[in-house]
Amino acid sequence: MQRRWYAASLDEEHLFAVGDEPPMDGGARKMFGLRAQTGVAEAAELTAGRWRTRPGGPAEVVVSGAVAETLSLRAGQRLRFAGRDGQADARIVGVFEPRDAGDPVWDDLGYALEPVVPVLDGEPYVVAGVTDWVGVDVVAAGSGVAAVSGWRYRLDERRLNAATLESVTAAVAEARRMSWSSGATVQTSLDGALSRFAGQLRAVQALPRWCRRGWSPASSADRAGGAVDGAAAT
Repeated sequence: MQRRWYAASLDEEHLFAVGDEPPMDGGARKMFGLRAQTGVAEAAELTAGRWRTRPGGPAEVVVSGAVAETLSLRAGQRLRFAGRDGQADARIVGVFEPRDAGDPVWDDLGYALEPVVPVLDGEPYVVAGVTDWVGVDVVAAGSGVAAVSGWRYRLDERRLNAATLESVTAAVAEARRMSWSSGATVQTSLDGALSRFAGQLRAVQALPRWCRRGWSPASSADRAGGAVDGAAAT
């Protein structure tokens, strides 16, 4: 594996936020997911406020510049996150910009970088913010929204070759079939990426040697797989 991240999240489909200042005090519903994840602070640059650091009290949330602009949020502003069973207090403590929006660390934080704005009446805003493990627990307990946690892995496509392809593909298939006593599930698009890679490899091997110039397993695997990831969640 090239990289891995651990995360706990509250899905934006089940959680929404309200506040005392416009537009948070009315209008279209604000579906607002929260995620705590390793690697985020290192992949972002603060432009205002601070990262969540203080235990106790309201959940502390950091949002991207795009979310802050969309919902007129600023450091120090208070929000309430509501779910099916109640609500939890929170405070915006910082605003960040990603150092590289294409970094795979952001793959599960799409709504944090690119919030959805309603176009038609009745449509919601859909956004996400970053908090810490305590923040996830605080909001989950107050709102009744269940947190989902797990590991996410990124394959090092540079190590894929004809010798390892079969064993990696078999391992992915076995992981899908396994019954996890903890209730965990495995989600991945890796098997599809590996199948495309295997097809490209067979096609190239069938070519005359002089036609193979410029082709490499690593670059082909990267193109075939895109974000070649797997995730295990509970």
